[in-house]
Amino acid sequence: MAAWKVWGSDCLRHLEGDFALLVHNLVQGYTFCARDRVGNKPLHYCWTGSSLLVASTASGILAHPLMDSAENCPPDEATLAEFLAASFVSSTDTFWTPVKRLPPATAMIVDARGPRLFNWWKPDTSKAIRYKNPQDYVLHYRELLSRTVRQMSRSTYPLAVEASGGLDSSALLATSLELRKQDKLCAPAINAYAMVFPEEPEADESVWIRILSDYLNYPVTTLEPARKSLDWYFEEGRQSRDFPGYPNGMMNLAVRERAYKDGCRVLLSGWGGDEWLGGSRTYYADMLTAGEWRQLLQCLKTDNRECGLARFLGWLVTHGLLPLLPFPVRTRLRALVTDHHKYGIDTKAWLCEELRSLLNTRIQANEDCAPQKVTRPGQRAQLNTLRDWHYLHCYEYMERQAANAGIEMRRPYCSRQMIEFSLAIPEYIRLHGNTDRYLHRQAFKSSLPGEILDRSDKASFMDTFHYHLGAMETLLKTEIPARHPHWVNPTAIAAMFDKVTDHEYRGWSCWMLWLLFGCAAVHTHD
Repeated sequence: MAAWKVWGSDCLRHLEGDFALLVHNLVQGYTFCARDRVGNKPLHYCWTGSSLLVASTASGILAHPLMDSAENCPPDEATLAEFLAASFVSSTDTFWTPVKRLPPATAMIVDARGPRLFNWWKPDTSKAIRYKNPQDYVLHYRELLSRTVRQMSRSTYPLAVEASGGLDSSALLATSLELRKQDKLCAPAINAYAMVFPEEPEADESVWIRILSDYLNYPVTTLEPARKSLDWYFEEGRQSRDFPGYPNGMMNLAVRERAYKDGCRVLLSGWGGDEWLGGSRTYYADMLTAGEWRQLLQCLKTDNRECGLARFLGWLVTHGLLPLLPFPVRTRLRALVTDHHKYGIDTKAWLCEELRSLLNTRIQANEDCAPQKVTRPGQRAQLNTLRDWHYLHCYEYMERQAANAGIEMRRPYCSRQMIEFSLAIPEYIRLHGNTDRYLHRQAFKSSLPGEILDRSDKASFMDTFHYHLGAMETLLKTEIPARHPHWVNPTAIAAMFDKVTDHEYRGWSCWMLWLLFGCAAVHTHD
């Protein structure tokens, strides 16, 4: 409120961190709402034509007496189709037609004329960070991450930190310990947590956790993942009136609950490391655009040596020449080659005709929107991260889960400073030959063990989905088609179960089956 009194609506650009706010101006007769840059804090609203309802969740709005009938609260079939096809294109719509979510980095003024939305922040793509000495990128990144972790460590209680043994979370723990040693940490203590999967080798990171703990000489509390029954997910969907989440996200509840029990109220998460620390081969297009021929030649030599001639020539065309085409041409080519197959599965094919038509209409409307202008082609993929509405749903789900456990999630890799830094540095600084997160690995050479810095694999948590498949089979094949016959073709459901036994397809088939189950959980009250 102090910031509002000084700057009014302009206070948003002075705010750092995650927030969702509402200010009601009685004198001038309007309500002002806004949401943080990335969308970590949720905000939902409904405008009835004369009244404004605002809440963190859809259920908070639907509980209002104005929403007490099915006529006032019809399901949004197009959003349902998005989830069932794993094609997330809308930033504003929810499972319920009158309930909208305020998109990230968006503000809203509501008066007698109704809601008016406007974007209040976009990352500046014109800024460029270029150093002659590569080590200067390392120093810049380490200083930035240290400052961000310090700011996000503010708590009067012990600070909880994820420490799975992966690159991202390990760096957060190492940075937190260094800050504590320098007496710069803004919390009285550090508690490190990680999950172990003794009976699931593809998910278990016990070895990496021990290596990290021994190297840093700091204890890491290990926990087995939280597992909930299908009935629990149904109840979560019924109460939240929203998608109940995913098993590979629910497993983290064990850490949240233990951290709260141990007296923590803030948890630092490595979420966002994949998106903002990783690079792409679009550095070819970047260098062609800027005429950086010497650097392009160096990258070509590195890729040829580490990846082979055939692969790097294909990358040169795909990531060097195609991104330079005009937007309408790129859009047309993408439409020609896109068949909505994901790992051999056509995610739209199992939809019934009506839902497929609604989804196609929404996808077309989204594709007609011109993207934000960029200085270099490689920035497009990064900006798409900010427009990945599936991540938005996941942020909101994790926020709800953590809040229910009494924990505030903070994500240093998703800070404004980290996003702007990632957009400003050259693409090849993050991806070098076959080494992704190159800058991140270089920055922690003296702070993390070599075994972790050299990791090229990631744990797979698909077994958290497999755990439920047996109990889900009758439900998905029989009960849900009978209850919702206009959703998905029953024959396609059976075919999806058949793919579960095929290692090549089981990941996406499990994912698609869970999306069907989750949508049924949202509509348990129907």
